[in-house]
Amino acid sequence: MLETWNQQSIKGLLAKQYRGRETCPVRKGLAIRFGARGAVFEWQRRVNGTPRTIKLGTFGPDFGLADARAKAAEINEDLAAGVDVYVKHGAGIAPEETGRRKRGQMTCQEAWDAYIAEISNGTGTTKANADSTKDDKEGYWRRYWKDEIADMMVADLTFEDVYEVTDNLSDRPSARRNAIAYLSKFLKWCRTNRLKTGMGQTLPTDGIDRGSVTKRDRYFSHEEIRWFWTALDDLTPVWRDYYICVLLTGMRRTEISELRRAEVMRADTCFDIAAERMKGKTRFLAPVGHKTWKIVSERLRRHNSEFVFRSAHRLKDAPISGYSYVVKKLRETMAALAAKQGKTIEPWSTHSLRHTFSTLANGLRDEDERALLDPGTVEQCMAHKIPGIAGVYNHNQYFADKRRAWRIWEDEVRRIVGDEMFERY
Repeated sequence: MLETWNQQSIKGLLAKQYRGRETCPVRKGLAIRFGARGAVFEWQRRVNGTPRTIKLGTFGPDFGLADARAKAAEINEDLAAGVDVYVKHGAGIAPEETGRRKRGQMTCQEAWDAYIAEISNGTGTTKANADSTKDDKEGYWRRYWKDEIADMMVADLTFEDVYEVTDNLSDRPSARRNAIAYLSKFLKWCRTNRLKTGMGQTLPTDGIDRGSVTKRDRYFSHEEIRWFWTALDDLTPVWRDYYICVLLTGMRRTEISELRRAEVMRADTCFDIAAERMKGKTRFLAPVGHKTWKIVSERLRRHNSEFVFRSAHRLKDAPISGYSYVVKKLRETMAALAAKQGKTIEPWSTHSLRHTFSTLANGLRDEDERALLDPGTVEQCMAHKIPGIAGVYNHNQYFADKRRAWRIWEDEVRRIVGDEMFERY
């Protein structure tokens, strides 16, 4: 058994004439098969609902573990972008050449389109909806669900995928209730038509209370930060960079994911985010730490997109999307790392990284047990408004204080994960 994924361990199993297949614990889809003629790296995941295996290369002087990891990462990134990787990287044929699709293999978008058609016309077992209701449902789908689950297979949709979206609406109770209600009706339709959609008896929305708001107090311990940092190796480079920046800044997820090229001020090494993009509708200057700035600068050098963290979709210029899919992978990898130590991990969402920044940054102390950062500065880093009458008159951006806070927090994360791991990405 391959206990450690490195070159020497692979060579050791080859020397013992080991036979079998080993799955990489940190790179999604990557595996290595040991046979009579040597070891072959493979990639295996579902593509359009069908399990697919793609040969990456034979282990040897010309193709090592690093090559296999890079190739698997490339395929994963293409898969997340909606590319039929079995066609591009394997020996498959394009979907339009395969004939009729098997039953029960609809994507969420395909199922949604069929659902909307039924509620528009009142066909099948569905009553016709008023135009205003249908338009409202379509609006919620576009705003909250489309980017997250549209490309997922209905059969693969899980509670965690729904939880990720609803958790980010916890501070908007009305929107949260409607988002869950509309999705629940859609999923019930999918279950009624399960021979076409592939939906099972249990709905992903089961267990989510649409009438109440879950208190969002989840933050990572030092150990969980280390698991999180290790799990990032399972992501494509753009998602890995994105999640590092969220952890190192404590900013809201769309403030980072939708960061524009025009908002990166090179002269001041800061982000200048327009008021309309901020929750508080106030311009926000973010003089981020060294590592965050390095990641963003390198991203901009790689492409000409308007967005720093651009989508891998080749036909449109847009920011990354599909948080649910990525968070699910991170959760699974972190859970596996925890299980090796006989531990478990409580549910978390992308917003939990914001709680982590606030909680741990406020707890930093010097040798005399004095706070390293003023709580007000941490609040400024999180773009929280100054309460009371002071907020009416005080328009200071606390530029130098925020820069110092973010640099101190980056140093703390470095200390938690270790120098080698911190510089790994």
